[in-house]
Amino acid sequence: MCHFELPQNTYCGAAKNVKSALKKYLPGYDENDSAVFRIIEINQKQAIKNAKMLSKLNNDPLQKPFTDVHRFLELL
Repeated sequence: MCHFELPQNTYCGAAKNVKSALKKYLPGYDENDSAVFRIIEINQKQAIKNAKMLSKLNNDPLQKPFTDVHRFLELL
């Protein structure tokens, strides 16, 4: 979700909720569609920006929403 917005909710353990939320930005979303990866790649900078903001807002991993995936991506 960070590719499209600054998440206000957690999606942990609720794949159907993530899929539903993604359809707001990707109306034809299908997790098996390789085109999704190109769209997500285009929005990677926005995702990192949003993830950093979440990290500042919720610096405790037990708080939600939280992610630190951006740290891994920046190392690549």
